[in-house]
Amino acid sequence: FEAALAPDELAALAHHRDDQTETVLLKLLRGAGPEGLAGIRALRALGAGSLWRPLLDVPRDALRDYAQAHRLAFLDDPSNADTRHARNFLRADVLPLVRRRWPQVDSAIAHSARWLAQAADYLDDAAQDALAPLRGVDPATLRWRDWLALPDALRAQALRAWLRELRLSTPEILHIEQLQRQLGEAESDKLPCVAWAGVEIRRYRDWIHALAPLAEPPRGWRLDDWNGAAIDLPAACGRLALEPVDADA
Repeated sequence: FEAALAPDELAALAHHRDDQTETVLLKLLRGAGPEGLAGIRALRALGAGSLWRPLLDVPRDALRDYAQAHRLAFLDDPSNADTRHARNFLRADVLPLVRRRWPQVDSAIAHSARWLAQAADYLDDAAQDALAPLRGVDPATLRWRDWLALPDALRAQALRAWLRELRLSTPEILHIEQLQRQLGEAESDKLPCVAWAGVEIRRYRDWIHALAPLAEPPRGWRLDDWNGAAIDLPAACGRLALEPVDADA
């Protein structure tokens, strides 16, 4: 979709209110914050265009009834019946029971998702403002003491916003808690590092650096009898060479 969308084009998707209920509950069970609990957005940017979900307030049964009444052809993926998948288990086993006790659950969850989307947008704007004085000349650096000093409500949001700008994957809450603990407890001569899929956050002096994981040099690698000629170091660690220096400088 991202590659296909031209500027100002919309891709309309058929997600409905039941999808929103399932998504919010799955996010809640995974310990998501406001952005996750906002569920599926009705409109969001994608590439040069946008994704639009115009049916997000319409129940699944209403769409099915409409399709059958108008003899519209549609596909029902057989994998939707496999309750080994978490979403299907919620749909088939959990939500029918919940709806019998709380018939309004879908509209209530949709209402909460809209409120949380507004809160998430507000926090995101505040996080962007909070990031500005923390940044280094290198976009991949932040002042770690100032980051730790941010309010609890902004700290994780600011970190995720920074990493999204760098096109790096964002952390789970356990990684953020680990980073906070290591930065707060590690002695000044230590070099703490917290990693997750595709990302490492490393501390050096007053800064944390976000980068792709560094390759590990071969164990036991040595450079014997080096004559000063330029040499490429292993694991993409750079190039080592001796350069002449003006003794009078």
